[in-house]
Amino acid sequence: RTNVRWKDAMGKMLDRIATVQEEKEINTVILRDFDLQDLEISNVFYESGFTKMTMPNSNEVDNLDMNTTDVFLSSLSKNGRSNLRRYVLKNESFFDFEFKSKLSEEETNAFHKLHENVKRNNFAVNIFTYPIKFFKLKNENANWEFIVTRLKETGEIVSFGSCYKAEQIYCPVVIGIDYAYNSDYKIYKQMLYQAVKRAFDLGYKRVNLGLTADTDKKDV
Repeated sequence: RTNVRWKDAMGKMLDRIATVQEEKEINTVILRDFDLQDLEISNVFYESGFTKMTMPNSNEVDNLDMNTTDVFLSSLSKNGRSNLRRYVLKNESFFDFEFKSKLSEEETNAFHKLHENVKRNNFAVNIFTYPIKFFKLKNENANWEFIVTRLKETGEIVSFGSCYKAEQIYCPVVIGIDYAYNSDYKIYKQMLYQAVKRAFDLGYKRVNLGLTADTDKKDV
């Protein structure tokens, strides 16, 4: 920003974005983390057809301690404790959870399909349609792992989650859900809780739960 030619650089970047957007038929472009008070940068974006918006909250768990369920519950609000008991702990025994470093081809395709369910049911700014290649490439990176959730009674897979293991923080990133079971079992809340438990088991003290869904994420 301090370079005298910063506007030229911004212009080239925005021109390239516009070209890629047209080539790939992209509907939405989000550029984030700019200085809200910088009116010159804002004007450059306005002139290129962008508008300013407030991003959703970023949810994070700090100083994670799950040595016992009671210890973890004590870190939550009164409503959070009530919701965790009612919607998560009560239903936990209905599921089998498997943590895998790689998914089979069949599982990868199923994950992709279940994530498309999430995209159809969620219109938040941080939910995108991903190509199957995106899911396949995660299998090739040791920093990614997967949560596979099965209904214990039938063995049916009802949810997948992919989590990134950074050096200091654990990041649940993409989820796929079979919504036929979400109403009865609150699968989304369950997956958040299982991700937090997994982070603790791996020795993490911080979990980045990402943007949006504040109500669900406050319960874990």
